[in-house]
Amino acid sequence: MAGGAAASSTVRATGIEVSAVGFGRPARTALAQLIVDAKADDPLAPVTVVTGRAGRLRLLRRLVATGAAGPGGLAAVATLSFAQVAENVMARRAEWSARRIAGELALGGVVRLVLAGDEGLFAGVAHHPATERSLQRVARELGELTDEQLDLVAAGSERSGAVVDLCRRV
Repeated sequence: MAGGAAASSTVRATGIEVSAVGFGRPARTALAQLIVDAKADDPLAPVTVVTGRAGRLRLLRRLVATGAAGPGGLAAVATLSFAQVAENVMARRAEWSARRIAGELALGGVVRLVLAGDEGLFAGVAHHPATERSLQRVARELGELTDEQLDLVAAGSERSGAVVDLCRRV
């Protein structure tokens, strides 16, 4: 906003509040009020302030020194730059991906163990990678079925019965 005008617009959605205000004092005053409002019921409520630059903590400390941020001060207030927010989001996504990969590796290991001990229909192809991959995929899909539904699938043919048997052992 030109000239530090005090005009403000606020958007609230899914627990996130975005406010656009003028530079300087209007911005500091609006930020102080947002922090006070967020901590009204609990002075230790977590508040995250996202700014264009990470160095804004100094401004928040000055704000607290004036008492403008209310009695809760900066307890549980975090400041992040947009880059840090992106970093945090990607780190969580990478963690989720790592868990998913670990789950797939574990499932693959169990499928290999079950196939290695199989003396039935798949004994001749138990060590083939395509067999392992296919049964791993099918085990994931059949894992969502109830016992009654699995019984219906198993009754379809000798092969489907053997697949269901292997998947139940996985």
